[in-house]
Amino acid sequence: MCGIVCGVSSTLKEEEIKISLQKINHRGPDEQDYYRKHDLFLGHARLSIVDINGGHQPLWNEEHTICAVVNGEFYDYKEKRDDLVKRGHYFRTNSDSEMLIHLYEEYGVDCLKYLHGEFCFVLYDFNRKIWFCARDRMGVRPLQYYFNKGDFFIASEAKSLFSFSSVKTGFNHESFWFSQHLQYLPLDKTLFNNINMIKPGHYIIVNGNETPIQIEYWSLKDIKTQSNITFNEAKDHVHYLLNQAVAKRLPNEVKWASHLSGGIDSSLVTALARQRSNMRSTAFTIKFTDDEFYDESLYAQETANFLNVSLVSIPVSFEDMINAIPKAVYHAEGLSINGHLGAKYILNKIIKEHGFKVALSGEGSDEIFMGYSHLKQDYLTKNSLKKMEKDYLTGFQLPDNNTMDLSCIQNAIGFVPTWIQAKSSMAYKLKSLWSNNFIYDCNPYQDIIPDLIDHQSNLKASSSSWAKYCLNGYILKVLDDAQSMAHSIEGRLPFLDTKLIEYVYSLPENIYFHNGIEKGLLREGFKGELPESIINKTKQSFMSPPINRFLDNPSFNKLIEEYIIDNNYLDRLDIFNKEKVKDLLFNSDKKQMNLEPILMTLLCTGIITKDLIK
Repeated sequence: MCGIVCGVSSTLKEEEIKISLQKINHRGPDEQDYYRKHDLFLGHARLSIVDINGGHQPLWNEEHTICAVVNGEFYDYKEKRDDLVKRGHYFRTNSDSEMLIHLYEEYGVDCLKYLHGEFCFVLYDFNRKIWFCARDRMGVRPLQYYFNKGDFFIASEAKSLFSFSSVKTGFNHESFWFSQHLQYLPLDKTLFNNINMIKPGHYIIVNGNETPIQIEYWSLKDIKTQSNITFNEAKDHVHYLLNQAVAKRLPNEVKWASHLSGGIDSSLVTALARQRSNMRSTAFTIKFTDDEFYDESLYAQETANFLNVSLVSIPVSFEDMINAIPKAVYHAEGLSINGHLGAKYILNKIIKEHGFKVALSGEGSDEIFMGYSHLKQDYLTKNSLKKMEKDYLTGFQLPDNNTMDLSCIQNAIGFVPTWIQAKSSMAYKLKSLWSNNFIYDCNPYQDIIPDLIDHQSNLKASSSSWAKYCLNGYILKVLDDAQSMAHSIEGRLPFLDTKLIEYVYSLPENIYFHNGIEKGLLREGFKGELPESIINKTKQSFMSPPINRFLDNPSFNKLIEEYIIDNNYLDRLDIFNKEKVKDLLFNSDKKQMNLEPILMTLLCTGIITKDLIK
């Protein structure tokens, strides 16, 4: 994984380019370089994993008419490379990234059909004088851009764009309004004015002064359901595809490790990676020290012992999480509702300290195998949930008490996904803190309807929309990419392999909940490869102990004072009523479970406004 920053502007300065690359040095500390011609440049911060000594970027075609920078990995590149060589293309490196420019020469924008992996890229065609920029299908790698009257800048992180004097930005009230209702941001927006996000499975073409339009090249919605397939057939093919997905993500030139949370997803990735390794592999797990319920490290240890894997257990206290949150938010450039954000930052820090560059994880499994409790409730009804699930997920992924008005969604599609109800119940509590001046005419629940219609079932409408907003906008960007890249770690996600996604998402719904149990394909398909206790374990989302329990902690109070109470920039934005916020912080029942997402939203907003925008 690497960092990208490119652009064109008549006011471009050499020093701005250098500063912008320094801002994303954590994404690529091994090598930094850029190409500049007049008002145009392409910059790259490299984390060398494939062709360590030769994979220098920016990349060029033979005629020096196409230049590109790439973040992430393209898989199956050796087979495609052989085909391109037969077609007459000459490769200067052995890196997977170089394949892009030659595929573009052959197929133009249709080259995206042949690119599979976790990636984003920026390509400039000097003959056509156009920029071609794209993200992978599920949005594992972020890419955001600024465009104004011909000034165009694009980068892996927004903070890199702030380096250019011609970029005019600030806090995006409308994006924040959307997030207050749904927790997550609009798919094509960020928290910063005039800085847009390329949506997953989309690309843009930038041509002179023409405003870029995002064009979709892939969508979960377009995957058709197979009708004539049995559970056993699906189970066997999933076993094969997941094995292949893990195998292609194991690097040959650098050390790799895996996350091991104690659940079936990360355990399977660790198990399959271990089977293909010639040496004893290493896994990392978080051990929450302040509440046994949230600590799954004993399950992780059981799996590690079963697989003969070295396990590094990382104790994380409330103090540790709180101290890490400002840095975690700075790198995330987004909002979180749980202290797990700080824990993720610490996890990757320790992985880095042990000398690893690549970490495999189980992210994405619950979206395609329908493993979340809220999806189970949508398909099997609320009565299918266990008391444990309801107790810790209510107010986060399950609704509690009052919600905002969701009638527009009910009228449009005939039901309201549970996850939207849950986020709406958070919004209901947040609105009591809003300033009287913080109100917009747009209705976020109306805006999300296009992402809920034209699906083959209610379940797929729920899971697809969740994947777009939560997986792409939060899990992958805020929790995964941002926190791993903060420590120069490339995360690789086998469950988001294109072939696996397209197969699993095409299955009939009853196969997902075989015998009324979620993830039956994984539980039945991999019996014997994990301990029975892990195979049969009810999913537990990776969450930290609620931070509101520690409101009396001096370290926490210091953060609250700095980022919420004494934050003048936050005051000037006039988003929240300060007196109501103080009352919540200092006079409320500190042990309310549903208080944490509100408190974390306040804290993250304060950190973003003070450390990033100010």
